[in-house]
Amino acid sequence: CASLDKARNASIAPGAVGSCRPPFCAEQRFYGLANAIELAVATKTVDAGTAVQYQALKATFRQIDLQQLPSERQRDLYTKFGSMAGELATNSDASKHSEFSDAGDTAIVALERSQQIKETQDNYYSLAKLFQAVGDAKNAIAASVLATVIDESPSTVHELKINPEALRKSIQASALAKQ
Repeated sequence: CASLDKARNASIAPGAVGSCRPPFCAEQRFYGLANAIELAVATKTVDAGTAVQYQALKATFRQIDLQQLPSERQRDLYTKFGSMAGELATNSDASKHSEFSDAGDTAIVALERSQQIKETQDNYYSLAKLFQAVGDAKNAIAASVLATVIDESPSTVHELKINPEALRKSIQASALAKQ
C-alpha cells in the first residue's frame, strides 16, 4: 500500500521528487507515473484516476530533454512510454474513458522512435499488436515479419524474398502519420 501511495503521489508532485537534480526529476516522475499505471492495469483498476495519471505521464514525458540523455536511456524511455500506452490502448477498462483515446497512436509513435534508436524483437511484436488493434493489418503483418527476421542473417532474409527496409519504411510512414 505504501508503494501504491508513493506512485499515486508522483502524479501530483509539482516538481522535484525527493532529492533529484535536473534533468532527472522529470524522469523520476515519469517512471513513478508509469509504475502506477502499470499497477492499475495489472490489478484491473483502470479508472478516472488512471486517466489523470496518463495525462500527467504524457506531460511529464514532454518535459524530459531527451537530447541530453544517452541514446540507450532515450530508447528505454520511448520503449517504456510506448509499452505503457500500448497496454492502455488494448485494455478493455481503458476503452471506457475518452482520455485514453490517443493511447494506441501514442504507443505506435513511441515504439517506432525506440526502434529507430535500436531495433528489438519485443518492440516489433508490440507494434504488430497495436497495429492490429487500430485496424492496420498491413503494418501489423510488416511488424510481425520484422520481429521474426530481425535476428536472421541477411542471406536468409534474402532467400525468403523479404525486404526489411521496405517493411521498416511502411511502419515509419504509418507512425509519422499518427504524429
